[in-house]
Amino acid sequence: MHTEIAALRRSLEKRVGVSIDSIARCRQVEVWLRKFDIQVSYSTLSRLFGLNQHAVQPREQTLDALARAVGYQDFSTFCNRQHPRPSVLRFQNDLLFQLEVFLTSGDVKGAVQFFLQSLEENVHHCFLALHLGKYMYAQKGEYAEEFKALAAHPLGRLYFYQFYIDEDDLTGAFAFSLKQYFLPNAQKEETLFVRLYTLRKEVMQGKVLSTSYIDELKKAIVEVKSLHLRSRGWEILIINEWLLHGEVSKSVLDAVLMSVLSDLNGMDFQGEECAAVGRISRALLFTKSVSDLSDHFEWVTACRQVVFGAFSDLEFQSAAQRFLQQGSNFLGNQQMIYQSDWPNAYFTSQLFLQSNTAIRRNIHFFTQQLGIDERFIQNLLAAGSKA
Repeated sequence: MHTEIAALRRSLEKRVGVSIDSIARCRQVEVWLRKFDIQVSYSTLSRLFGLNQHAVQPREQTLDALARAVGYQDFSTFCNRQHPRPSVLRFQNDLLFQLEVFLTSGDVKGAVQFFLQSLEENVHHCFLALHLGKYMYAQKGEYAEEFKALAAHPLGRLYFYQFYIDEDDLTGAFAFSLKQYFLPNAQKEETLFVRLYTLRKEVMQGKVLSTSYIDELKKAIVEVKSLHLRSRGWEILIINEWLLHGEVSKSVLDAVLMSVLSDLNGMDFQGEECAAVGRISRALLFTKSVSDLSDHFEWVTACRQVVFGAFSDLEFQSAAQRFLQQGSNFLGNQQMIYQSDWPNAYFTSQLFLQSNTAIRRNIHFFTQQLGIDERFIQNLLAAGSKA
C-alpha cells in the first residue's frame, strides 16, 4: 500500500507539473482539484505529502478522488495501471494551473519559458497567452527580458503579441512593448498588425478615417493571408462606418460577413477562428448592428460554433454556460462572446454598449474615475445621436 500511495503522490505532482512541497502549494492544488469537482482539502494533502506532523493513513475516499484527478477511475484501477483517459478540459486546466504556479511565485521568466514550450508541443495551447498577458501587461516597462524572449521566438511573436492582446491597453504597457521589442524586427504582416492595432485605438477614441484611407486599408486587408489580421481590419471598418454615418450599411455588413465566413475553416474552429468571430461580434455590438443579422443563418451558426465547438478553453467554457443561462437568442449569443472573449474590454470599449442617456448620466464617473478622455466621450455621443 505504501508503494502505491507513493506512486500516486508522484503521479499527482506530474499531473500538476510542480512539486507539492509546502502548505501553500497544497492550497493551490486544493483549488485546482475543485475545478474537477474533486473535494480534497489542503490539510489532507499536507498529511499525504508528509507536511503535517499529524500524518495518518489516507482514507479510501481520498485515494479514489486523487486517482480520478490523475485520470483513473479509482485507486484500485490506478494500482492495476489501467490506462487513463484524461479529457481535453482537464489537460487545459493542468496547463493553466502550471502557468499560474509560475506567476504566483513571481517566476515570470519560468512562466514565459513554459508558455513557449507549450506552444512548441501544440499551438492550440495558445489560450495560455491570455492569462500570461493579463499578468505581464499590468505595469508599463516591466519584464523587459521576458518580453524580449517572447519577441525573439516566432510562436511568441504570433500567439502572444498578435492573438491575445490587451487592446484597451489602459497602462500603455502593450503599446510600449510593441514599439520596444516587437516592431524593430517586424516582417510585412507583423507591421500591418501594429498598424491595425494603432488604428483601432484611434477609432475607439472617435477618430474618423477618410474614404481614401479606408479604400487603401481594404486593399491591404484583402492582400494578407492571416485571418486574425483581416478580422482586425474588418472590425475597424465597421466601427468607422458607424462613427461616420451613425449606422452600418447593409452593403458593408454583407461584405464583412462574406469575407469572414469564407475564411472560416468549415466547422473546425480553433483559436484564430473563434477570435475572428468574437472580434466581428464585438464590432456589431458596439455599433448597435446585432439585430440586422439576427436571421443570418451562416453567421448565427458561426457564433454557436464558438460556444459549443470542440476548441474550448476556460474562457469559452464559462461563456457557453452563461449563454445557456441567458437562452439561445441571437443577442444573448453576441453578448456572451463579448463578455467572455474580451475580458480586457471593461472600460473604453464598454462605453459603446451604453445608451447616450446612460453615458451623459455617468460622464463624471467615466472621466474622473476611469480617466477616459472627455473628447472621446463627446465624439461617441455625437455618433450615437446620428443613429
